[in-house]
Amino acid sequence: MLIVKDTITMSKTLNLEIIAEVVEHKKHVDFLKKQKCDIIQEFYLSKPLPVSELKKIWKCGNRF
Repeated sequence: MLIVKDTITMSKTLNLEIIAEVVEHKKHVDFLKKQKCDIIQEFYLSKPLPVSELKKIWKCGNRF
């Protein structure tokens, strides 16, 4: 988890948006929220979606 934490910190310093992949457990979600990760994807929240459906979710503001 230290590598993930440092990668998020470095990305935030560079003003990059962070998208975490392979998030399958609540403990991962909790960790990523604590680290202020912008977006998570994988089966914990939803099955894979086509771009058109994903855009609808983003427009609704479903982010951390």
